[in-house]
Amino acid sequence: MYEKDIGMKKPKEYANIKRFYQLINKSFDTMQTKAENKLNLLKFPLSDEAKKRLKWMYIICFECDNKISKAAKRIGVSRQWLSTIHSAWLRSDKDPRSLESKSRAPKNTDKRKRIDQKTEDKIIEVRKEYHWGKDKLITVLDRDHDITVGASTINRYLDKHGLLDVKISKRIKLAHKNKIEQKQKCRPPEKIKDYKPGALVEKWKGYLKRQSKRQANSRKMKNREKIDKLMDQIDKRLDGNYK
Repeated sequence: MYEKDIGMKKPKEYANIKRFYQLINKSFDTMQTKAENKLNLLKFPLSDEAKKRLKWMYIICFECDNKISKAAKRIGVSRQWLSTIHSAWLRSDKDPRSLESKSRAPKNTDKRKRIDQKTEDKIIEVRKEYHWGKDKLITVLDRDHDITVGASTINRYLDKHGLLDVKISKRIKLAHKNKIEQKQKCRPPEKIKDYKPGALVEKWKGYLKRQSKRQANSRKMKNREKIDKLMDQIDKRLDGNYK
């Protein structure tokens, strides 16, 4: 049963669960603030991963008496991993920037598998002949020359030989972005519309018009009631029942 979809009030148990999660999030935010105030005095900008690790350092120092195993059980990570992060943090004189995760990008890409020179020359030749993009070049190379390469590989070698027009690429991206934004246009809420010049005046005029219509309708109803009463009195007199 979906209470939210049909507009019914949620039972107390759902409200209690929601309140429980709110308290958990609030406690996490409180711990994050404490960790920032205690261990990041210079207010260095940190990533989400570094902020999470800063919380771990706060738990070790202020809640677990510098006991790594106890903190690891509480946080839910391995003792070895937490000890590695804690040691690196201590070696940097407790600099919070040392908690940033290291880049996993390869330092040397010379041994990466690459296409041979003949395939590279064929890509450049077909490009200069037809001036097509990567998607059409994939089909032509596979169909006519029995060469299978990916779109990113073709783009990389076209860029290497200076055959990509950056201005055209940016223009196409902007056009596509504007097209998506036009499709996703929606009516702005009233709070935003009220900030436009003259919006409140127009709103007030509409309100006055509605009020005048309501007053006119109420007067008509009162006049109708009076006429109905008079007609009832006349009918009673004609029947001889009027006193």
